[in-house]
Amino acid sequence: MQIFQRAIEIGNTKLITQHGEDFYLQLNSLAMGVADSPDLANCFRVHFEKRSQIPTHDNVAFYGRYINDCFSIVYANNEDDALNLLRSKIRFDGCVIEWAVSADGCQFLDAYIYKSSSKLEWRPYVKSGNNRERIPWISHHPLAAGAYRGRKKKEGELSRLAVLCSTKENYIGAIRDLNALYAMRGYPVQLIMHWCKKNIQERWEKCFALQTQSEHDEGVLVLKTRFNDVWNWFSAAELGKAVMEYWAEWYDRAAEGRHTSNPSRPFLPYNPEHENGITDVRPKLFTVVRDAFG
Repeated sequence: MQIFQRAIEIGNTKLITQHGEDFYLQLNSLAMGVADSPDLANCFRVHFEKRSQIPTHDNVAFYGRYINDCFSIVYANNEDDALNLLRSKIRFDGCVIEWAVSADGCQFLDAYIYKSSSKLEWRPYVKSGNNRERIPWISHHPLAAGAYRGRKKKEGELSRLAVLCSTKENYIGAIRDLNALYAMRGYPVQLIMHWCKKNIQERWEKCFALQTQSEHDEGVLVLKTRFNDVWNWFSAAELGKAVMEYWAEWYDRAAEGRHTSNPSRPFLPYNPEHENGITDVRPKLFTVVRDAFG
């Protein structure tokens, strides 16, 4: 036990990180990116939750937590009474908990939970800082890599939204919003509707189905990887500058007829039959560029 405790201390204290040319020493708390940080954070909070006995409290219908986000359903005369109950019971040493209380509904993670006709319902919630970006259609990424459907039955945004909706009406509304979002990113409407019609019913019916087969081969050891360190010194701005300067020089040389086939920096004359390998772009997206020779 002493060896185990010492290993945890070494792996989670006095950590050093680099930002630019500066180095920083971690002074307190757990660091994001360390493999056991989520487990240690959970153990820390479970200790105080068990001591508070909040999960078995008579006025607490439900209490749950995901990492550091807490959610509870409380029987109380008003919002203040419910808030005071949780504040008096749930306390984590060294942590400040910011509670939000409502008698009608509240947001928790990616869902909004609310009361409707004496029932508890939920629907997707989009946080204010979410810019709702998606891989644009013009990137020409493989269709298999798209997130709309996913590559497996339980992956993709259709499945995710099904879990985040308590009723089919909420699910249909969420899918309409999703379809409009992908259309705004340039995806063909016919393709979106094809994906939708083919998968929407199945994803709804199987959103809570138990997975009987293991997702991964238990005999395979998955090793973690990291980005090549060279990307720490790569500048996208410098790359863009190099490309723009080359284009500008090509235009000047083309206007004066000073083409060259130097392999280190070629400036070849325009060939109307050469498409630079671009063969799957819609013709209307092409622009004819004319040089001094027409």
